[in-house]
Amino acid sequence: MQLIGELVARAGATGLAVSCWLSGATDALPPAASDAAYRVVQEGLTNAFKHAPGAPVELTVTGSADEVEICVVNGPMTGRPLGLELTGSGRGLTGMRERAAASGGELAVGPAGNGGWQVPARLQLHQGRATARQF
Repeated sequence: MQLIGELVARAGATGLAVSCWLSGATDALPPAASDAAYRVVQEGLTNAFKHAPGAPVELTVTGSADEVEICVVNGPMTGRPLGLELTGSGRGLTGMRERAAASGGELAVGPAGNGGWQVPARLQLHQGRATARQF
């Protein structure tokens, strides 16, 4: 999770107002889950920066013995568009879904109750132990 801390610090250095909460067992993730967690956070922060300038962003990472849950939530845009929303490959969300699935997890994206956007992900730490819980 140290790398996620570095992502948050870099995002903050760009002017993005990021709050980050880590709880539970978030260290020593298996490689696939660790990579997926990093990419979900990276893409979630990037999308908030590109599509919601000025909006605050909340990142939560909660670990347990079986899974890690990540949620990146940004508020509605409060600044002027930067033109960055037109950049990129357009495959960021697809890539996040593929990485989550590769680690036995799932990812959902959509509007948040605060008028912004949310990216919740659940990553399994042990392949084959999928749960039926909803986000």
